[in-house]
Amino acid sequence: MSTRETSVAGQFYPSNPDEIQSMLEHYNQILDEHLKENDGVLQLTPRAVIVPHAGYVYSGFTANIALRLLANSDIKRVVIIGPSHRVYLKGTSISEFDTYQTPLGAL
Repeated sequence: MSTRETSVAGQFYPSNPDEIQSMLEHYNQILDEHLKENDGVLQLTPRAVIVPHAGYVYSGFTANIALRLLANSDIKRVVIIGPSHRVYLKGTSISEFDTYQTPLGAL
C-alpha cells in the first residue's frame, strides 16, 4: 500500500493533531451556537459536498460545515479534486497512492 506523505502540514494547516482538533472544536462550538434555532440544518444527509481548498485560516470553518454534514451520510466513495501547486500539468492527472497521510491519520 502506497501512502502520499503530507507536504504542507505546518503551512496551510497545523502539523500538530491536537491543534487541529482544537480548531475543529472551536468551529463546531460556533456552529452549534448559531444553529440552535435551526436544528434541522445539521440533520441534512447530503449525497455530495464541495469543500473549499485553502489554508484552514481561510476556509477551515466552511470546510468543517461540509464535512460535519457528511457525518449523517453513508459514504461509499470519496473523490478529491485539487490543483497542482508545484508542477504545471496540461490536462489532468490521477494519483497512484492508496492513502494520503495527514496529521490526524491516513485517509
